[in-house]
Amino acid sequence: MGRSRATALTAACVVAVIGLLATGAAAALVHAHEWDNARSLIDRTTLSARAAVQFELQRYTDALKTVAGGLGGQDPVTPAGFDAATAPLAGLDLRGVTAVALMVPATSDRVAQTQATWRDRGVTGLTLKPEGTGEHFFAVLQRALDGSPRTVGADISPVPEPTAALLRARTSGGTTVSDPYVLIRDRGRPDEAQKRSVVFATPVTDAAGRFQAWVVIGVRAADLLNRLLPAGAKGWFQVDVHAGSGALPIARVTGSDKGRPELTAVADLVIADQQWTMRVAADRSALPGTDTPLDTGIAAGGVALTGLLTALVYVLATVRRRLESEVYTATAEARAAEREARRQAGLLGAVMDSIGDGVAVMDGDGRFILSNPAARSLVGSPVESADPDDWANRYGLFKADGVSAFAIAEMPIIRALHGEWVTDEEMIARNPGRPDGARLNVSARPLDPAAGQPGAVAVFHDVTDRRAAEDAVRRLNAELEDRVDRRTAQLAARAEQLRAANAELEAFSYSVSHDLRAPLRAVDGFARMLELDYATFLDDTGRRYVARVRAGAQTMGELIDGLLAFSRLQRQELSHEEVRLDRLVDEVWDELAPDRVGRRVELVVGDLPPAAGDRRLIRQVVANLLHNALKYTRSRAETRIEVGFTDDAYFVKDNGAGFDSQYVDRLFQVFQRLHRAEDYEGTGVGLALASRIVLRHGGRIWAEGETDRGATFHFTLPKLSHERKGATDVVSADAGAAGGGQPVRPGVGAARV
Repeated sequence: MGRSRATALTAACVVAVIGLLATGAAAALVHAHEWDNARSLIDRTTLSARAAVQFELQRYTDALKTVAGGLGGQDPVTPAGFDAATAPLAGLDLRGVTAVALMVPATSDRVAQTQATWRDRGVTGLTLKPEGTGEHFFAVLQRALDGSPRTVGADISPVPEPTAALLRARTSGGTTVSDPYVLIRDRGRPDEAQKRSVVFATPVTDAAGRFQAWVVIGVRAADLLNRLLPAGAKGWFQVDVHAGSGALPIARVTGSDKGRPELTAVADLVIADQQWTMRVAADRSALPGTDTPLDTGIAAGGVALTGLLTALVYVLATVRRRLESEVYTATAEARAAEREARRQAGLLGAVMDSIGDGVAVMDGDGRFILSNPAARSLVGSPVESADPDDWANRYGLFKADGVSAFAIAEMPIIRALHGEWVTDEEMIARNPGRPDGARLNVSARPLDPAAGQPGAVAVFHDVTDRRAAEDAVRRLNAELEDRVDRRTAQLAARAEQLRAANAELEAFSYSVSHDLRAPLRAVDGFARMLELDYATFLDDTGRRYVARVRAGAQTMGELIDGLLAFSRLQRQELSHEEVRLDRLVDEVWDELAPDRVGRRVELVVGDLPPAAGDRRLIRQVVANLLHNALKYTRSRAETRIEVGFTDDAYFVKDNGAGFDSQYVDRLFQVFQRLHRAEDYEGTGVGLALASRIVLRHGGRIWAEGETDRGATFHFTLPKLSHERKGATDVVSADAGAAGGGQPVRPGVGAARV
């Protein structure tokens, strides 16, 4: 028994060693193959990118030589000739090229002569701007190819990279390329927009081969590489291009930033008279098909298989009974694996069963090959293969009107079977399973060719409740419209009543205007006659009584005027126009000049943005507020009135008598006064009228104040979209200095406050 166990153990160890070695060799082989694929991919990408870049830049060089040849045949070169020679470049799709220019050399003592020569040739306004001493290089003609503005006259001799390329081109007679640098035209851009560029230069010679000038193009290398590199290179690789030995970076295109680059490939490019170096790097894990879990899977599977074989050999080599037991266990495991496979195979069916929408699949012969329980529930009948001509009897399918039967050719799934895409088609299913009828929303599509067979799939869901809710909403809307119509009729009747009432009110106003004014005029007239004709017969008391009679009659007249204005305000049509409140303040202030006679008054007018409204009515608001401000500051030795705009509201502020803030609500009521009539005259209608005008414009009015500390009245009006002006005016009045109490306005150039 012991020997048998030892033999079995030895055999098992041999199997394990062989299995592990084979597994390791297979995994290593797969891993090496993936590395070879990655290296091959990066090498192919590098060669493709190198060929694309070198071919495109050779195309740029050929185009440049063509332009130089065309210019060399002109004697002399003119702007028109330059435009004709460079015009084809615009159609060559030279990606990354900023401009093509004609550059000429000039020593410091010949700059003026060179400038004059090219001006004579038609380059009007050319100004050469030399920098430093020695030989200068100027762009005298230019065509922008990237939409940027044309710039000529600049001296590039201080920039070593293009200067060196120009000198080499003149010496060699061939096309040269500069080391990378930031173009002069790009140096004014933000740092992130300053891309490194190179300059290609080709000499222009006359018919005798004598050097005349250079044709130069500027190329933003990054833009060029982004276009030329293969799509895969930009998605998975990091590509760097350097000039010379690699110390001068030209451009970088970065694709995936995943991981650290493990693979690199280098290629040399011969560009004009220089050699560039292209370096392509990538992380292997970012490359498709080069870092799969296949080697790990093989290793894991091999180890598992080796373990299984080792155990099997050990068991087979020991006890038959144990072998039988293991065989039974292995059989059970195989059955479990089969059940798992069946479970996985049924996963799709479980998903179909769990979907709330109905799904039915038909093959190319018109037979249903798959449906889910939701489909059977929604249709009210099993979705089975049947003659399409029998569908009307089996499923009871009608159009959205619930009456017209669906023709077979119009069925969504039949239309999809013929290649049509059907979306949101409504039908009604009425059958013994759905006796009340179900409204279904159906969409159908042809089967994806990847399914391997022709067919169609239909997806449908029940919209019965939703349509019922929509019908209820429509009925409710109809009811609401009916109620609105009835209410509108009621309002129209009420409006007619209001118009009749307004007519009566207007008649009453007419009666008041004529019937009450006549007695008042008689009282005032006879009192005046008594005052004039019988003054010598009256003592002081009698004359005082007559004066009071006249004052009372005049006050009564003012009250009637105020009431008429107040009552007519609601009936007046509002005009809508731009109202300049600063001009209204000036007009009203001039009219109030008699009230300022003998007083020291300062008016400060701030920035008053224009408003929208009825100019005549808004002027009445301004007049009432300014008149009140003058009236209630009468007791002040120096009066200060300020008109301004803040927090979206206009204001009029004074340093007068003020008022007790607890009675502020009474200010804007008709006939309400907070001061004695003996101290301050008035009818008590002005502020009520101002309030009514502001409210009719959709604004509001309010007041702030303290007794003997002045008052501030605020009001809002509809705005205009005009920008508010920044200047302000100061208007001061000094009875002694200006004479007659007229305001002293600032002279020319004075600021407004």
